[in-house]
Amino acid sequence: MVTSTPGFLSSFWSPSIWLPPNVTWETIEQQKNLIVNHSESENYAEFSDLLYSIPMALVMMLIRLLAEQWIFRPLGLMTGLKDFKRSLPTKNKVLEEAFQKSAVAKQEDKESLCQSTGLSEIQVERWFRHRRLALL
Repeated sequence: MVTSTPGFLSSFWSPSIWLPPNVTWETIEQQKNLIVNHSESENYAEFSDLLYSIPMALVMMLIRLLAEQWIFRPLGLMTGLKDFKRSLPTKNKVLEEAFQKSAVAKQEDKESLCQSTGLSEIQVERWFRHRRLALL
């Protein structure tokens, strides 16, 4: 298999991690060859089996996205749920510049922002929290 590959791959595919004791990748290959030669119906998992699961996961995510947008959202609106989107907090150039540097303000930054904007520390914290939520 990949046991001769140096570096990360050899440690990643180490038989001690993936296989039971006293079994190596070579013994699995030998058993596969015996099964092919004797035409028995025993199958082993192959790495190529993942080619089915990854595209299926992407298809399921797409189906969920479409169902949420075109089925469940309209049903929720018909039952009386409110449709709202998060809005940005009030525009403040100083706070926006600080947010671009770091999404979470440190204590020293909060104090200097309070002095430069004229807002209280709680208001600055609330502005940062609302700005982070608006990114979602």
